[in-house]
Amino acid sequence: MRLLKHPHSGELYIVSPDEMYRELMYDYAPDCYVILEADQEIVKTKISELLPLKYVRV
Repeated sequence: MRLLKHPHSGELYIVSPDEMYRELMYDYAPDCYVILEADQEIVKTKISELLPLKYVRV
């Protein structure tokens, strides 16, 4: 997650982690939390909830 500030308006906004960064976070810190914007709401969730069953073969 990155919190960015718009250079002209000063408005803060959240940039959600992309797929590759989510996988890295899951590998190195599977219990960490991420903050996302979903449906115009700020949501805090565990990275493992974004990548369920990552290492399970189906």
